[in-house]
Amino acid sequence: MIFLIMRKREELDIKMKKRILILLCSIILVMILGSVVRNINNNNEKVTKKNTFNMISSEDILYSSLNEIRTNSDKVVNDVKNGIYSNISADNVVINITDADNVSYITISPGEAIGENKLAILQAERDILDYYLGNDCIEKYFIDNTTYLSYEEAKKAIENDIYKPINDNIDMNPWLAYTLEADTLKDIYNKTISDENYQGETIENTFGEGKYQYGYVMPDLASVWINKGKIYSMEEQYHWTEPEYYFDLVEEKDIYDIDLNNKIKLSNGEITIENAVEFVQDYFDNRLPYNVNNDVKKRVDEIKIIKCTDDTDILCFRLVRSYNDLSFEGENQGAAYMGIPEYIKDCSFAYMIDVDDIDIYFGVTSAVNINEEKSFVECVSLQSALQLVSQSIGSNSEYKIFKIETIYRNKIIDGEKNIFYGIPCWKISGRNITSDEEINFYVNMENGELDYESIPKMINGNY
Repeated sequence: MIFLIMRKREELDIKMKKRILILLCSIILVMILGSVVRNINNNNEKVTKKNTFNMISSEDILYSSLNEIRTNSDKVVNDVKNGIYSNISADNVVINITDADNVSYITISPGEAIGENKLAILQAERDILDYYLGNDCIEKYFIDNTTYLSYEEAKKAIENDIYKPINDNIDMNPWLAYTLEADTLKDIYNKTISDENYQGETIENTFGEGKYQYGYVMPDLASVWINKGKIYSMEEQYHWTEPEYYFDLVEEKDIYDIDLNNKIKLSNGEITIENAVEFVQDYFDNRLPYNVNNDVKKRVDEIKIIKCTDDTDILCFRLVRSYNDLSFEGENQGAAYMGIPEYIKDCSFAYMIDVDDIDIYFGVTSAVNINEEKSFVECVSLQSALQLVSQSIGSNSEYKIFKIETIYRNKIIDGEKNIFYGIPCWKISGRNITSDEEINFYVNMENGELDYESIPKMINGNY
């Protein structure tokens, strides 16, 4: 709210100043505006004076090809470092610009590989769980979350046309899970509803004895949760799904800011971060037992190194989906569900403790349909995007930029049906020098429309 008030105040100040200048010094104003336009259109011109607002209208936005933008990006960022703006600064900036030659607006919707055939859905979910967890799973631990029937019971119910959800509010389609625990979900459920004083295992908190494995697949294959149990078995207590909350987090960096040649010692050998990234991306792009959209790829954008034992580390990869080499906007577990509610962020995580396997995965899949809408080749230049950000900030704040990237910002069209609208944007991330508040600025790559999102601070593990 403060930011918006500041913006409105600055907009009013700017309008007043413009009126005064027009009345008192119209000739000088024309010369100044002409100089600004020449600066925008001349990437090679030296900038020797700070301009607080770097005022730019929609008519003055510079459009360039993506190849030109990539070529000039280092110079544009160096200008920021050298003080072209009084309200934007930079030291180390991570830059990630798509390698594509054009970008498009897109509509994202669930894939239709299976349809509404319940038996086919149930079998596909079983195939996926068998693939991830192996063929030595114990049959009784396969439970349909929609009915709390075993896999075989659910299969027979569908065949006999008596399949009915335990709760009328739950989706009618099967939702198969596997949990290797002391009790089956069905037994636990029956105990909790038959005995109000029941104090034993609960569906939400069961760790079982000995080996632990867990997995479930959403009915539309939109998301998968898998835990094969190797990392989990090394946790002597608590049993966190996210190992970084149990073991020591050694390093957390953007993929464009980490040493890819660094060798990591996993449980069965060493592997470079670069080779591990290649393995993970190939695993999710090419090795899955279900149909995915081959134009949608999984891309690693952040890496964590976690110390498991004195001689064994764990690698965590944050993955985002990508279409035509333009990544969906990603975020960490907690922050992915915060911010502006009209938009959704991509969020998937994979953990390796072996050089040749994924032990834990939770997140979305690439089983989606993509429909291209409007496509364009000429985009708002990075220089104009930064000028628009500077203009929106005004003179009362200063931000230090630490990351610049091109993304799909996915607007929610129908949350229940998982339908989203992908908008190609510049995402410019910075931190308020005074308040230390983190903020993301978004500039539409087609028309320069600007939006922003404040990221709340995490205090004691909570936002």
